[in-house]
Amino acid sequence: MAEFIHRDTTHKGFSNIVLCDTFEKIASKDWRGPIDRIVDEAELAETMAAIEFYTATQANIELLPGSTRPQFRVTAIGYRAGPAGP
Repeated sequence: MAEFIHRDTTHKGFSNIVLCDTFEKIASKDWRGPIDRIVDEAELAETMAAIEFYTATQANIELLPGSTRPQFRVTAIGYRAGPAGP
């Protein structure tokens, strides 16, 4: 997907390349479906921006207790169930 995007476009401070790479990591095989992934704190902001950019939905986050470094469960209804789908 990355070869088809406009490289100079940004969303929430992240380049389209970063958003695309991030979304490809977190999306299921059917990219329009729901999202449910565990991410590290360092990936949280770009993950939330990628979800918003590609699905037109807001992500929900939940801090996972008991880990040595902060990890978050990130969920979203996905493109199909959001305002831009089906």
